[in-house]
Amino acid sequence: MPSPLVCVVDDDPSVRESLSNLIRAGRYRTSLFETAEALLDSDDKHEMRCLVSDVKLRGRSGFELQRLLAEQNVRVPIIFLTAQADEVRACAIEQGAFAALRKPDGGFALVDVIGQAMRRTCL
Repeated sequence: MPSPLVCVVDDDPSVRESLSNLIRAGRYRTSLFETAEALLDSDDKHEMRCLVSDVKLRGRSGFELQRLLAEQNVRVPIIFLTAQADEVRACAIEQGAFAALRKPDGGFALVDVIGQAMRRTCL
């Protein structure tokens, strides 16, 4: 059985690669996307077990991505990473995100939070 797929959406290529390396070290597979639209157009959205996304993206925002996935009946835990203020992280949680971590230091806790999100969705 293949390891669970975590999709990452961030418009910064170096951040995408760093997150991918970190997540793969946690024994998950990754699929990387530069935009929300790219993920929405991908078949990976149906296989992903968790989504890690920046809030602020080129094109559609992470919040818009969350809404559009729900409209398409794609239900996965979403972990937002953002360098924005605490209010933005609180808003993410209010809108149904599993977690909202501060960027860049949230990366250290990311693999643990992904594991928590996957365990909770399996219950």
